[in-house]
Amino acid sequence: MVGTKLFTFMTADMKTETASRSYTSHPEEYPVSGTKPIHYDRWFETVHKKRECFVANTLADIDTVFPDARLIGELGCGSVINLPVVLGDTLVGTVNMLDVEHHYTPERVALAKAWLSVPAKAAYLASRHLKDG
Repeated sequence: MVGTKLFTFMTADMKTETASRSYTSHPEEYPVSGTKPIHYDRWFETVHKKRECFVANTLADIDTVFPDARLIGELGCGSVINLPVVLGDTLVGTVNMLDVEHHYTPERVALAKAWLSVPAKAAYLASRHLKDG
């Protein structure tokens, strides 16, 4: 089991260089209407360029790339996995799972990739169809 205390899905728009939250398990702290600018840092290099999962297993490591690390810690989270969702050659978003420190072991990361990649793509496509339809 991968497990998560906090779960969000962010879409990526490289034309506007913004990410938009389209699903959240914590609507008060992380509302669906939330957007944020895309930063060109090691997270971007890992997720957008290499199309690999970004994993941080301590709050201190999270703090090096996410400005909301304090809130993440207040929610009882200290580790994160960001799973890129790629259609064709385009990164369309990320599945973001957060839990307690040291939660995302290599085994859990492998499970996330194996079990969530295809459903995440299907959910993204369905949400686009519903939005446009």
